[in-house]
Amino acid sequence: MKKTLLVGSALAVAVMGFAQNSRTVNPALKPVLMRHYTAPQENQSAGNAGTRLTPGAINPSSVCTGTDRSSMVNAFGAIDSYPNQVAYNTDINSVLLTHRRSANSYSLQTSGTVEADWYNLGTSTWDSMLVYRDSTANKHPARYPNGTLYNAPGNTVTANAYAVVTGPWVNGSVWQGAYYSAHKFLHLYSPPIHQKYDSSLAEYFIRNDMQQSGMKVYSAGTFQDTVNSGWVSAEKGGSVWQADFTSGSAVWTIQHFVPGFHVPTSTVTTGYASSGSGMRLAFNDAGTIGYGLLLGALNATDTAMYPIIYKCTNGVWGTTPLIVGNNLAKGHPECMKGVGQMPQPFYRKSGYKPSGWQINETNGYDMAVDMNGVLHIATAVADPYKSLAKPNTDSLMYGFSYNWDYHHHHPIIWDIMTDGTCWKTMMVDSILTSSLGSAAGDTTYLVNPWDDGSGNALGYGARIQISRSKDGSKLFYGWIDSDSSSTGTILNTAPDIMMKGYDVTAEKLTPKVNVTFGTAQCYFQAQSDVAAMPSAGNWNIPMDYIIGRTAGAPPHSLGGAGACSIYYVKCANFTQSQFTIPAVINPDLANSSCGFAYDVKANNTFASSVSCYPNPFNQNTNVVVNLSENKVVDLKVYDALGSVVFSGKINGTTGSNTMVVDGTSFNSGVYYYTVTAGNERVTKKMILQK
Repeated sequence: MKKTLLVGSALAVAVMGFAQNSRTVNPALKPVLMRHYTAPQENQSAGNAGTRLTPGAINPSSVCTGTDRSSMVNAFGAIDSYPNQVAYNTDINSVLLTHRRSANSYSLQTSGTVEADWYNLGTSTWDSMLVYRDSTANKHPARYPNGTLYNAPGNTVTANAYAVVTGPWVNGSVWQGAYYSAHKFLHLYSPPIHQKYDSSLAEYFIRNDMQQSGMKVYSAGTFQDTVNSGWVSAEKGGSVWQADFTSGSAVWTIQHFVPGFHVPTSTVTTGYASSGSGMRLAFNDAGTIGYGLLLGALNATDTAMYPIIYKCTNGVWGTTPLIVGNNLAKGHPECMKGVGQMPQPFYRKSGYKPSGWQINETNGYDMAVDMNGVLHIATAVADPYKSLAKPNTDSLMYGFSYNWDYHHHHPIIWDIMTDGTCWKTMMVDSILTSSLGSAAGDTTYLVNPWDDGSGNALGYGARIQISRSKDGSKLFYGWIDSDSSSTGTILNTAPDIMMKGYDVTAEKLTPKVNVTFGTAQCYFQAQSDVAAMPSAGNWNIPMDYIIGRTAGAPPHSLGGAGACSIYYVKCANFTQSQFTIPAVINPDLANSSCGFAYDVKANNTFASSVSCYPNPFNQNTNVVVNLSENKVVDLKVYDALGSVVFSGKINGTTGSNTMVVDGTSFNSGVYYYTVTAGNERVTKKMILQK
């Protein structure tokens, strides 16, 4: 069988790097070694504890300060690491910001309403509307709004798109259920009653990742056991809410995923061995491949919360886990770098045993699907332990040990990859400063600037995020961090937004970039799942951050000067020329047969099956690939500087497959072409003589 393709021109090159920073720090700032894995803060001894910091004025000389676009009357019940707060759609070139209602735009509405602000990048115009509101004031007040864009295929008019939101609602201090809403982009001050779930379906706590995939929008959360355990340690599994726009308007359905989390004996706890964070989601642009991830233990011998992966293919979810990550510690010992080990005396205590590592939610984690259908999990990891005596552990007997002094040892951000069969890892960068706590028992609580004046604080870590280009060929990692050399502390009290990019095809990263250098007020940043592409070879990642509405005022008390301001950031820009650092992809040591997009093998058999003719050539040449089975064949042609000048992909079939390279616009010289087919790859030389 023979297949021929004329390859079109494209541009590509890439980079990667890892920075481990050694700073001079106050020797009184020492880490506490043990903590609960569920706690949203990290214990550190703060030498200058005793007075609270307050958000200061933005430095007007900063390279990028962002643009003040909206606000919230109350940050409590609005900000954490889970909701999708920023979304972008390439077809209408518009960004959506989702949050609890503005402190000024909709001042007559309650704080339990949800606002959507959208920005058209082409026309530089903003508008807003209330997208969720109950007709009875504060009857079903919204919390933790989660939002995205839905845009019908082929539509290029922003006004025809929809803002889609979900989240939990609360009655006093008791979580009651979930709300959902979908409205076209119209300027609505007082929209009608919106659909919502009430307490009859209180087992759904929905506030996680939200993405469009084809004609559908997916949102995720937890599936709770309200009968046996109430809301405490009662996550039976995950839930996915689906809004199907096939008929032109949203039709909502729900699906649960119950992997069978371990339930310890009743003498210890009635809860489930889960992280409590619910399911997280990621899809490719076409909507053909998606993943859902839960963290949990499936049996009594598990000593870590392992990733449990479900897969969605063409809109249909698998009902059983595709992969369980209980071989992560065995297969990837490199992830223990920067994690540290508990001191030996702790190991000798009865009931303790080391387990390797697991995703550390203190600094957040995020996911994306690349062009090859591979899931990327951007996260830091920590060393968990399980204690029968339960000192400093949660109700499920799990805790973390740390050896991070933020001077010699830092948390490392990893890209943990899977195609559903095995795991790979890639080191991204390190986190320089410690997260800040929200609980009075955490020693960083006293220096946390996010205080409401009544003893309540919002904790935060690095808030690791990941975005992809529309085609999935580029990934962009983001997190917040402080410059300890200028602040004089290892605490993340003055954050800027740090980023790195990754070229999937060339396996290269960019250097680390401070996209808000000097601002030092970029709290609670959120970035879009999809990057904008203003021009060929250039990418911009839409994002926002939050600061106190008035310098020195409590940033999240109700009303007026105490509200939070939302700043839109247009400074996260990357160009093709920045991808210069070769990435190191770590294989799975526990599975020698493991192989997917990042474990290609160039062997003599495959090399002999690839050729090009004529070679040398003066106009066109043919790259021929002989296959013994049907495989996707990817061809890239590089010039002497490493730039991709031609690229193409075909669904190769058994036998001879020919791809025609048009070199009429090339200069004479030596070129290199790389052919990838499944898990095999080869690079050869071609010469153009005019």
